[in-house]
Amino acid sequence: MGSPGGSLDPPTGTGYLKMPLVPVPKLRSIVAPLVKLGRFLPALLPVLVAPIGCAVQAHNLPQPPAGQVATRKAPRAIISVREPLGYARSHWPVTTGVPLPRGWLQDLGTVALKDHSGTPVPLQTRVLSRWDDGSVRWLLADFPVTIGAHVHRTFELVAAGRPASGESAAVRVEESGDGVTVDTGPLRFRVPRDHFAILQDVRLHGRAMLAGPLGAFLRTDEKSEPRAPKTIVIRERGPLRAQIELQGELASGFDYVVRLHAYAGEPVVRVLFTIIARGPAMATSVRQIAVQAPLPPERYRSFRLGIEQAKPAAGRVGKAGVTLVQDDNFGFHLD
Repeated sequence: MGSPGGSLDPPTGTGYLKMPLVPVPKLRSIVAPLVKLGRFLPALLPVLVAPIGCAVQAHNLPQPPAGQVATRKAPRAIISVREPLGYARSHWPVTTGVPLPRGWLQDLGTVALKDHSGTPVPLQTRVLSRWDDGSVRWLLADFPVTIGAHVHRTFELVAAGRPASGESAAVRVEESGDGVTVDTGPLRFRVPRDHFAILQDVRLHGRAMLAGPLGAFLRTDEKSEPRAPKTIVIRERGPLRAQIELQGELASGFDYVVRLHAYAGEPVVRVLFTIIARGPAMATSVRQIAVQAPLPPERYRSFRLGIEQAKPAAGRVGKAGVTLVQDDNFGFHLD
C-alpha cells in the first residue's frame, strides 16, 4: 500500500493522547484516530461517505415516480473515487453508502462492481434500508482501490452483474466466551470481555506489537479507567471488512462506544472511540482524555504520528516515551 515512508517500527514506551481542560457538552462525541500498526497511513478525510484517505462520491440513478420501477435492462450506478492527499495506494479499503432508486436492486447476490476496464472488483455489501416494495434504498459497499496520487477513478455498480470470484484474502472473526479474535492475514488481535481493552494480544506477521492492552482513561478531578464492556457486537464479519463494537461505562457520568474496523490483507485497524456524557449537567469539565499504547521497549525506537490533514511528526523515542498533546481540533504538539 503506497504509504509515505514504507514500513515503520512502532515506538517504545507508552504514548498518551492528552487534551487540555475543556467543557464537554452533553452527548458530544469525541472520536479517536486511526491506529497505525507497522506503517504510517494518511489520515481520514471527512466526506459525505467514510472511506480511508480517499474522497468518494456515489452517483445514484434518477428516481422513478412512485409506483413505477426502474426498467433499464442492466442498470448501473457510478462511484467516483478521488485521491486528494498525494499518496499512491494499492488495494486501499474504501467504505461508502450508495443511494439507489426504487426497484433498482432486489437481490444482493446479483450486484457486482466493475472498474473502468470492466474487470470485476471484490465487493462486500450490506442493506442499510429498503423501499416499500422491498428493493434496496441504501447499500453499504466495501471494496479495495488501487489509485495513484491525485488520481480520479470511477467504478460501476451493476445490479445484474457477476461478482468477482476468489478473493485472495478474507478477514476472519472468531467469537468465544472470553472475547472476539480478528485475523486479517498479517494482523491478529483480540477484544476481551472480562476487562476493557481497545486491542489486546496484537501480533503483526506473528510478532507481538504491544507490551500490554491498548487502553484509555478519562480524567476530571480524578483519573478513571473504563469498565469491562457491557456488550460486544460483531457488526460486520467480512470477507473484506469486519467491524466490532464495544459499549460500556468509561467513568461516572460517561459511557464509551468503541468501533473497530479491520480489513482483509491489511496490517491496520481503524478505531473510532466515542465518549458520551450522560450526566444531568449541560457541560462537564474534562482535564484529560488519553489513549495508551504500551510498546515493547527492547526493539522499537522510532515513531511517526499525527492528526488529520497535517504532516506527521516523526523521530526517535527516548526512555520516557512520547506524548502527543492535541491542542484543539486542528493542531497538536509533542511532549
